[in-house]
Amino acid sequence: MLRGGYHYGDKKKGDTSYATAGIGLQYYGIQADFSWLFADEETPLRNSLHFSLGYSF
Repeated sequence: MLRGGYHYGDKKKGDTSYATAGIGLQYYGIQADFSWLFADEETPLRNSLHFSLGYSF
């Protein structure tokens, strides 16, 4: 599956805005997810990659 999203942060409260994109795979109960966070330079997690691995039984 493919995923995408956008978080709109309120600049008055100090929140940042960012977009995410990702892909998830499932094969015989094994799940793998990968995502990428696109953000401005002020965001600590700017251009970070996230990976998770799981098992469903």
